[in-house]
Amino acid sequence: MRMPPESLGQPDEAQMDPAAVELMRLWVANRCLCMSLRPELEAEPSEFGVLLADLFSHACRAYAGHVGGSEADIRATMFLAFARRMGDHPEETVRAYLLPC
Repeated sequence: MRMPPESLGQPDEAQMDPAAVELMRLWVANRCLCMSLRPELEAEPSEFGVLLADLFSHACRAYAGHVGGSEADIRATMFLAFARRMGDHPEETVRAYLLPC
């Protein structure tokens, strides 16, 4: 029987801030993503967009550090997968994101 991995610890910054609030938890169960999200947060949709962008950046950095790959390549691959999941024209979305204006 495979033992489940340890729960992730609370970040140091959150431990030191008495006003810190947990926003979400993510798991993979039965090969699917599941989560709990604090729905009563008073925030604008744009603020949740910023949260998602920060989460994306942290995921890219962590994955690059774990596998030793190029963060830029990993960012492009992750963003293409994100664009495919969210939109009808992922290649155009990725080009617009990756190329400077």
